[in-house]
Amino acid sequence: MGFFIFSWSACDIEKIEYRPTNGSRAFVIKEKDGKKLWGLVHEDDVNSFYIPCEYDSIFSTYGAPYNLKNKHLFIALRGGKMYAWHYDGKQLLDGKGFTKFVSYYQEHLLHNNSHVGDGLFSECYTDDGIMFISYMRSINSEYRKWFELGPAEALLWTNYNVLIKKDGKWGVLYGEYENEKYRHVKFPCVYDAIICVSDVYFWVRKDDKWMTIDNKGELISKPKYLLDKYLNLPSLTYEEVSGEYRNELYRKTSVQEAAYIILDPWNREYYEW
Repeated sequence: MGFFIFSWSACDIEKIEYRPTNGSRAFVIKEKDGKKLWGLVHEDDVNSFYIPCEYDSIFSTYGAPYNLKNKHLFIALRGGKMYAWHYDGKQLLDGKGFTKFVSYYQEHLLHNNSHVGDGLFSECYTDDGIMFISYMRSINSEYRKWFELGPAEALLWTNYNVLIKKDGKWGVLYGEYENEKYRHVKFPCVYDAIICVSDVYFWVRKDDKWMTIDNKGELISKPKYLLDKYLNLPSLTYEEVSGEYRNELYRKTSVQEAAYIILDPWNREYYEW
């Protein structure tokens, strides 16, 4: 594929070009009165549009520098902003434009991390803040779909919670895909730092004071030496947590002032946490 079609009218010439992608889609470029507009169609049916022909350019995130293989994500550009599209024609972020895109193979550890799914999120920088997106499989489902969180400054997704930072403060969202409260606020963003311990309870810091709360937000008592232990644990990447360090009694993954403590599920009943 990669051919031209010319269409004549009384006052202009329209030129249509098709270019292959790395899959079953094809870029379509319409040129009229010297202006090129890009869209996306099925390579076997050029009348089946997945992205309308109204953008200055479109590129796939499959290759370098994004390397989001098998995510089927296209970025369309128009008027100095980017727009995210799935290859099946679904537009992400409710059509909101953004000025910068960072895949989770690039600077992800600056703003986000995760213990679930593909591990990390890609970041779309909008006028309202960073939108975090990930193409992952839902719990108890063989199908993948795009999950969107934000806008926010940073986040850390545990097994059942999302630690999220807004206006310089941390809070917690419900993070279970199948929970009806998914992405709803569990704790408001009022904390300077937060440590989620095995999704059972939280160490939170506010006004330079640490305290412990359960999943209902009620104060509970835990010895300070545990806090010291968690603060001094090295922070691991998703690959390290699920790989070479997976048998450690305590593992920690973190982003900025937020951390998630993962415990050995087979032995945690034998020691204090």
